[in-house]
Amino acid sequence: MTANAPSPDDLIADLTDKASAKRRKAAKLIGARNLAEAGKALYEALQKEEADPRTWETQGELIRSLGLVAYKPAAPHLLSIVKRNPDHDMVTILAATAYCRLERQSLADASPVIALLQFAGFSVATGAFLALGCDRMVPDDTAIATIIGYARQFDYLKGYGDPRYGVAVAAAGWPPTATKSFLEECLSSKDSGVVDAATSSLKKKYLKCR
Repeated sequence: MTANAPSPDDLIADLTDKASAKRRKAAKLIGARNLAEAGKALYEALQKEEADPRTWETQGELIRSLGLVAYKPAAPHLLSIVKRNPDHDMVTILAATAYCRLERQSLADASPVIALLQFAGFSVATGAFLALGCDRMVPDDTAIATIIGYARQFDYLKGYGDPRYGVAVAAAGWPPTATKSFLEECLSSKDSGVVDAATSSLKKKYLKCR
């Protein structure tokens, strides 16, 4: 932290600032700095923000940071957001990622991801898969096979991208025997990010999560 960086107390105070941009910046910095002591304040701020759908970007940063600081009491609330399951919604994507981060027991535990995939539409699947890739999760072989089976149900959608991206990134650390054919399928995606992730994972190199 630099000498002029805001203190944790300053950031927590900024979560209630009148300016949405300032609240959003505070939420982002709390997550980036992994300030676990701000978890309760993040959660309270999210509940207030939800009264105004126009602040969806701020809500998204609050949700992202709740996952990053591992504020587990927020998990039931995030699940309620995820269960609405709209097809194309950034808040839902972020809520799915954060929920998986809060509910897993380790980076090998894909059970929260698989639980969401049982009812997931486009947004929920995108978010659940991102938890795998951005955090470089390595589940057991049975879970990997299940996840790839679900991932194959999705494809690129113009204007929204390709939900398979997170799985393509995560596959760099998974057994090639389980992932090779899936990654080769991803090479034909119209989403350049998925193609890049698949290309990198076929070489057993992690692509930095976008």
